[in-house]
Amino acid sequence: MKIDVAKVWVDDTNVHIQTKKGVIKSLPIINFRLLQKASPEQRQLFEVGKYGIYWPGIDEDLSFEGFFSKEELSVAVQLEPIIQYVSIAYIASRFFGKSRAWLHNKLNGNLSNGKPSVFTPEELNTLKKALDTIANEIKEASVKLSC
Repeated sequence: MKIDVAKVWVDDTNVHIQTKKGVIKSLPIINFRLLQKASPEQRQLFEVGKYGIYWPGIDEDLSFEGFFSKEELSVAVQLEPIIQYVSIAYIASRFFGKSRAWLHNKLNGNLSNGKPSVFTPEELNTLKKALDTIANEIKEASVKLSC
């Protein structure tokens, strides 16, 4: 999964990432044997990739996803493998009676009145049922096709 990272930095005790939404997460260096053994100079020689951080001098990799628990990842990140195939506008309208922008904000945890817009448990259940319904409709259409 891709997490939009704006900044990465390392200090004497932690590796830090900041997402484009301003969320900062840190992991202690002592959790990673190779980083713990590395010199302060080696710890500063890292590359930021699409999915994580790599220290070529010590051959250490950390994924951005590893900084977050599943609950902390936005729903959009969790749905990334299928989001390109599913119409957000369609789901918002058919299953929620809401706008595409409303669902987009919920999926991405965008700020609304200064707080992240998150799904209620009922809304998350509705989204799950929507995806199940769409999956079943696709399967039924596939079965109807004759080869």
